[in-house]
Amino acid sequence: GQITAMLVQEGTVVKKGQLLATLDDTRYAAALAQAKATMKAARVTCANDEANYRRLNKLVTTHAASIQARDDAKANFEAAHATCEAAVAAVALAQRQFDDTRLYAPSDGTVENRILQPGESLDFGEFAGGKVGLPNYKQRPQERLKRNAAQSADAYSAIQRLAKNNPETEQGNVQNPEKP
Repeated sequence: GQITAMLVQEGTVVKKGQLLATLDDTRYAAALAQAKATMKAARVTCANDEANYRRLNKLVTTHAASIQARDDAKANFEAAHATCEAAVAAVALAQRQFDDTRLYAPSDGTVENRILQPGESLDFGEFAGGKVGLPNYKQRPQERLKRNAAQSADAYSAIQRLAKNNPETEQGNVQNPEKP
């Protein structure tokens, strides 16, 4: 994605969780809004179909409605419920993709250099290959020893997640640098 802001300079001391950079979130914000609207519509449909099913279920006991009508209402309610669950999952995915446009420091450290600038695009291949277009930073020695292995795994997971969520990146192009 295109970098919209680099919020740290070379030599800056950063804390774990500090916002380092932002990527263009336009399409992700739109996808999130669309997913939320779809979820809202699905919830309304589900609530309506549930009320209809409950109403017909009571009417069947007094023979004011047919069993077939009740069974149809039940099937509609169950389908609407499944659609609602899918919509909730779509919102969760869209939210995660939107959140991934904010890049945070994985640990305390000092920014060593900035390879990319605002307006440039983050190439996931370069990111995975260790050239890292985001601020590179040096951890304090005692932290480096404790976190080195965990950070490699975290960075690889983040790269995989970013690559998977980027429609311009083919899945499978990101390789784990720790594995031959």
